[in-house]
Amino acid sequence: NHLHYPQTKDALAAGKHVVCEKPLAVTVKEAQELVKLADSSGLVTAVHFNIRFYPLMAHIRAMIAGGELGEIYAVHGSYLQDWLFYDTDYNWRLEPEYSGESRAIADIGSHWMDLIEYLTDGKIGEVCADFATFHKIRKKPLKPLETFAGKMLKPEEYKDIPIGTEDYATVMLRFAGGARGVFTVSQVSAGRKNRLCFEIDGSKRSVAWESELPNQMWVGRRDGPNEMLLRDPSLVHETSRELIGFPGGHNEGFPDT
Repeated sequence: NHLHYPQTKDALAAGKHVVCEKPLAVTVKEAQELVKLADSSGLVTAVHFNIRFYPLMAHIRAMIAGGELGEIYAVHGSYLQDWLFYDTDYNWRLEPEYSGESRAIADIGSHWMDLIEYLTDGKIGEVCADFATFHKIRKKPLKPLETFAGKMLKPEEYKDIPIGTEDYATVMLRFAGGARGVFTVSQVSAGRKNRLCFEIDGSKRSVAWESELPNQMWVGRRDGPNEMLLRDPSLVHETSRELIGFPGGHNEGFPDT
């Protein structure tokens, strides 16, 4: 993460278009400087937020834009992982000199907030957050150990490292348009490998989706049957259809086989 700022700045200075992995920078000051440089450069610039491009996200965005949910009342959800569950789980993201001062929020919470702003076309105006670090000391391997491999070293092959970045956070939100929200992020939730979920509640109906079941979405109604919509180009909005290359029943990943 700490290399994104100098690399992006140098690329813009050299007249190059830039697509930067998130985060754009590790401080607000650096990010603001890059935004100003990008605005004045006339170049194409972008930051990766890939979850926007699941086909059903385009369908939900079109539903909201078309007024099918009505006034947005509230948004709630979470992004949960367990890859840092043990104190022996270690990665460079735990070291603020490389990753920045925030971890769970910056690494995965940023995806959740970006997605909700994208879907609702609303901006988060105010936040109130509770951060927690449960493993205040972690054991850093003194020899290479592959992330997610589940392997262990001998006790003498670890070094104790103080941890200041958050394992967990809950954030309450107020949107500029008046909607409310709350979400939780965690990298210490056993059994949750990479689960982003959200529910958006409007004055007419609600919608919900989760990333580990990306081919389906839930539509909730007060005075009628609820609906489970499957990703099918014949059933979704045109903007969603453009992102689907195979017929219904051919789920995400089918072309890769």
